Amino acid sequence: MSQVNVYSSAPETTQLACAFQNARRAGLGVVVLPIAQLPAVGTTRKELLRLRDQLLEVTQLLANIGLKLDLFETGQLVPDVGEEPGLRAERDSLFARQRGLLASIKALGGGERDG
Repeated sequence: MSQVNVYSSAPETTQLACAFQNARRAGLGVVVLPIAQLPAVGTTRKELLRLRDQLLEVTQLLANIGLKLDLFETGQLVPDVGEEPGLRAERDSLFARQRGLLASIKALGGGERDG
């Protein structure tokens, strides 16, 4: 049976008790612990989370730039003077940043799901 630890600063309410009961029926062991027992987040984990957030931001920026460049290429949107080369340069810079973030995440033991 898998176990799930739930940390709470308040006593278990009736609604939570019902939800936990359903989880228990599904084969999960639910243990409710006081929030004071919540394990501290290690600095490596904090750094990994920060890097993942940055990677998500960079990926979203790349998607937006890619969409805009696609619109330029199909003629659905006309770029301002210098806009297209500027976006291409920014895209190249973001690709380099993305590679650096992926390498840092891998070095911290982030695993495949981050790439």
